[in-house]
Amino acid sequence: MNIEKADLINLINNSLYSEISLKCEEEIITKIKLFFKNDQRQIYDFLYDIMCDYLDNEFKKHNYCDFQNDKCIANRESATVHETMGCCYSFDYNKIRFSNVKLCKHMINRNCDVNCIGCKLWTCKYLRKKKISFTVKNIPISRGIFNKKQQAIIENNLFKTKEQIIDKLLEKNNMPYFIYFILEKYII
Repeated sequence: MNIEKADLINLINNSLYSEISLKCEEEIITKIKLFFKNDQRQIYDFLYDIMCDYLDNEFKKHNYCDFQNDKCIANRESATVHETMGCCYSFDYNKIRFSNVKLCKHMINRNCDVNCIGCKLWTCKYLRKKKISFTVKNIPISRGIFNKKQQAIIENNLFKTKEQIIDKLLEKNNMPYFIYFILEKYII
């Protein structure tokens, strides 16, 4: 069964809940759509796209990075070491330091070709000083859907594809969260 957004909006508008806010309405619509998905991969795929759209819209709406001529506000104020493209630089991490820092391979024509949620959630030190940061729990539709392990997977895997992240979300692991986190089992 495939219900379209317009049908769900009509259903809600004709119901007892016609006074709810648009934000709440969007969340209800999304959760109803999730109900009709057949398998976990489909649900994660659906949620992934919605979460990416939400984060993109938040950054555009509030213009947090304030890009001008390919330079974000942090670049222009010399708060970062990169000259252009803000924080879209990949690196290798060996538990001691970052190495092999370069413009992310997924950045093509000023756009990310993988829409990595971890990258979209990440905010630079400049923005964090201004109290601008995101977690999985900040995204309305994700509340109550992802457990702690899954939140760690989403938030800590940068420069990964949607498929890689969804595969990791589907991975079965009975290890207690504390050990899972300490051993960094959430990393792809």
